[in-house]
Amino acid sequence: MQNNEVIEKIKKLLRMKNGGTQGEIENALYLAKKLADKHNIDLNSVDEGDQREPITHRQSGDPKSRLQSEVKYSAVIVQQFFNVKSISSGFRKQAIVFIGTRTDIDIAQYVFDFLITHFRHEWKTKRGRLRSRQSFMYGMYVGICYKLNQANHLLGEKEGLILSNRNSEIEDYKNERFNNLKNESVVPKNEAKTAMSRGFASGFNTNIRQGLNSEQNRKLLN
Repeated sequence: MQNNEVIEKIKKLLRMKNGGTQGEIENALYLAKKLADKHNIDLNSVDEGDQREPITHRQSGDPKSRLQSEVKYSAVIVQQFFNVKSISSGFRKQAIVFIGTRTDIDIAQYVFDFLITHFRHEWKTKRGRLRSRQSFMYGMYVGICYKLNQANHLLGEKEGLILSNRNSEIEDYKNERFNNLKNESVVPKNEAKTAMSRGFASGFNTNIRQGLNSEQNRKLLN
């Protein structure tokens, strides 16, 4: 076997570090070292290549429909915790655009769709006689974010929910392709404290599956 072929095999084995189970990764690294030793190749000199997914974007939702509060809050949550940027776009800013890798956008989309349904279900079943829908939704948003922050603090970055090391690339992509963006406050203008408190309880009681990463475990919430 020629050296070029050996090096390509080693590269493929080293790329296993970017995915797979712990056992698969350890086995791949062992085989790479064994192959390198057999052919007198310095493993540290092998460039495994940049196999990262490119940054892209995807629009979610109907740009002709009204952007409700639960849609906005769901978009902000996935931006904060699921490795994408989310912006409102389209006519009258009625659609959400996710920016990130294809895999991360797939996961963000799954969470986003789930959260919208979850917000609406909680309002329908847990509000009691409350009337302030937006305050309830805001309370849920705060409760979910609090729970997610707690999970990250307890687990640490390696096992937590945030696995982002490409924020600057995503930010550059956003600035290059989307102009005249403005920050909007997510806090309701007229806060109803009872509705917010009830919403916070619903949000905090949302169960989050721990140990999320961008290659596996897409059933994130229940």
